[in-house]
Amino acid sequence: LIRLYMVISDQIQDFVQYRDTLMLQLGSITITFQPIKIPIPQFSAPVRGAIYMVGAAFCFSVMNLIIRWASSELSSLQIVFFRNFFALFFMLPWVIASGPVCFRTRHLKLHGIRSFISLIAMTLWFTSLMYLPLADSVALNFTMPLFVTLGAALVLAEK
Repeated sequence: LIRLYMVISDQIQDFVQYRDTLMLQLGSITITFQPIKIPIPQFSAPVRGAIYMVGAAFCFSVMNLIIRWASSELSSLQIVFFRNFFALFFMLPWVIASGPVCFRTRHLKLHGIRSFISLIAMTLWFTSLMYLPLADSVALNFTMPLFVTLGAALVLAEK
């Protein structure tokens, strides 16, 4: 396969890319690639939301499996560090494009408290994945709405 690639790459004389077409000139042979037009169905907002929720649930499941796998070699603090380190690479293009404007806030203290609480929650969640069976951890995580409702009633005095 590598030899075939080398032979073909030596024979390519001309490489032209138009707006929607890619053309390769191999001696007297011209190969043209055109994109395939696949119709994408348009879904209503609730259906799109449900699709996004299923996708997010799948991604969280994969993350939990990776955390469970990594916990055999790393501590929960190391896993939290690497999770946030790799998340930085996804956020970095947005931060660079936005500039310092994306860091402006009128509530720096509240953002700091929220970040600290989120870090503690993430550490505790990853630790629970290390010590409890995966099904038990996820089942306990489903009780979160109960605690949020109770906290909103007690702390925020909501009815």
